[in-house]
Amino acid sequence: MRRVTDAAIAWTCAALLLVPATARAQQRASIVGVVQDSSGAVMPGVTVEAASPALIEQVRSAVTDGAGRYSIIDLRPGTYTVTFTLPGFRTVKREGIVLEGAFAAQVNAALAVGTLEETVTVTGASPVVDTQSTQNQAVLNRQALDVLPAARTMQGGASLVPGVSFYSQGFTSNMSIHGSLREDQHIYFDGMNIGQNLTQNGQQGNGVGVNELAQQELVYDAGSQSAENALGGVRMDSIPKEGGNTFAGILRVFGGTGSLQNDNITGELKPYISAGSSIDYTYDVNAVVGGPIRRSRLWFLFAQRVSQTNNRISLPTAYFPQGGTSESGGQVAPHSTVRLTWQASERNKIVWAFYKSQGGTRRFDVGCTATSFNSVSCISPEAAYWLPTPLQYGSQIKWTSPITSRLLLEIGQSLAVPTYKFNYQPENGPLDIQHFNSSTSVRTVASATAPQDYFNQIWNTVANVSYVTGSHNVKIGVNQQWGYETTKVERRGDISVLTYVNQNGVATPSTVSLTNSPFKRRENLNANLGWFAQDKWTLKQLTLTYGARFDYFNASIPEESAAGGRFMSAAAQTARAHIDPISCVP
Repeated sequence: MRRVTDAAIAWTCAALLLVPATARAQQRASIVGVVQDSSGAVMPGVTVEAASPALIEQVRSAVTDGAGRYSIIDLRPGTYTVTFTLPGFRTVKREGIVLEGAFAAQVNAALAVGTLEETVTVTGASPVVDTQSTQNQAVLNRQALDVLPAARTMQGGASLVPGVSFYSQGFTSNMSIHGSLREDQHIYFDGMNIGQNLTQNGQQGNGVGVNELAQQELVYDAGSQSAENALGGVRMDSIPKEGGNTFAGILRVFGGTGSLQNDNITGELKPYISAGSSIDYTYDVNAVVGGPIRRSRLWFLFAQRVSQTNNRISLPTAYFPQGGTSESGGQVAPHSTVRLTWQASERNKIVWAFYKSQGGTRRFDVGCTATSFNSVSCISPEAAYWLPTPLQYGSQIKWTSPITSRLLLEIGQSLAVPTYKFNYQPENGPLDIQHFNSSTSVRTVASATAPQDYFNQIWNTVANVSYVTGSHNVKIGVNQQWGYETTKVERRGDISVLTYVNQNGVATPSTVSLTNSPFKRRENLNANLGWFAQDKWTLKQLTLTYGARFDYFNASIPEESAAGGRFMSAAAQTARAHIDPISCVP
């Protein structure tokens, strides 16, 4: 067995000159501030309540510390009303505080002597500048998602974030920020890392996805990450809707055909491209409904999306004498989301969610694409691979408990099972193999990528505890990921590619690529464990952010063997049985 382990310790520290304020928790919004009396003296012991329809518990509270500071953390996106009360003083209420992403809204108050029955309502614009953090974060709220012409996916939204370099093709996507590694990108659902496959090549296979219409906002962290994160690349997190105390729903329908599309093939191009690539048809039907099963106790959200897109891919006559186009063969792609939010008691909230999707493209890589060194690679319709994603599902459950106004506990568990396949085209014969003409860079007859069957299972556990005094915001936590992936390959005839070269204008066989199939590979992720501790400490106009993190990684590959294929003689197989295995690890 080959085993890989790694451990690392990281220390982070940052200082930021600020106006007097307290620290905030990572990843979620918060309301912070200082309470003073009419003379400007700080006031400890003031009860501060944040109320919003976005909270199933309706109200979250805190008490100011000895420095008059308070912090209410881990708040959902929405509009809040903040109330300040202390016996012997007038009640102060501040309305219209808008929270998004991990924004820390600073709401200060000055209390005057009076009775609790006297209420002073303060009106004004919601804070728009976060003076608490150097974190580089972009938030696409519901309004932006509805109006901006971007791909309606987590990955597509990243293209709208300044500084992010984004590239996506099929089931893989690559994102980097300021030169970061593409391997450092991570996709989260409600704070849990379950949106991608366990791939080996550094790219991120798009695994289980979310229905964008069922999300309240999409959050992208692109710099100054906290100790909660092991890596420094782009971090994407979808914050879902949760329902509410009133029933509400939305239906969105898109559609189009090639008749609505312009044609840019001019007369000069006709001899080379008889028809350009275009949309054949596309549609997207999306419905979301949510509301109370029991008011302020149990909410539900259900979303169903069905989409399909079929493109006509151009076949340039320089490589395909028949010219014309080929259909991509986009399949129907249903996506279902179910979410339940249960306020089990005053201080215990449990959220469960389930995501399931399917899809695929019949001729995924048909047509011609530009490659390096100014060359072109072309694949005929029958040689394209069929890429179905027959099973994509994920589930997560999270328990949150504000044990006191200063102590918050959060525990979560998730499971993701993404799969995909590379299949031959149905018209391919049982012994059809790919013919590759290296002189023209055209591939015909059958796919060399198919067939492959990929299965992935990923478990994630998170546990965090936060202690917030007002001047300090301490957070300690652990996250653990484990799982496995398997890939099964079975070539027809144990041959993947037959290569030709043109000699005097005649395609002549040159080389053949053989495979010893079928074979199955398994890789185990035994532990991807991280411990962290961090604090934000506010001293007058100085806020210190410091933390430490320890990471441990353990992966292994089981011992594997396969019998000799059809091209290995009996004598060679006998000799092979006496060869001692060689370890790849010193």
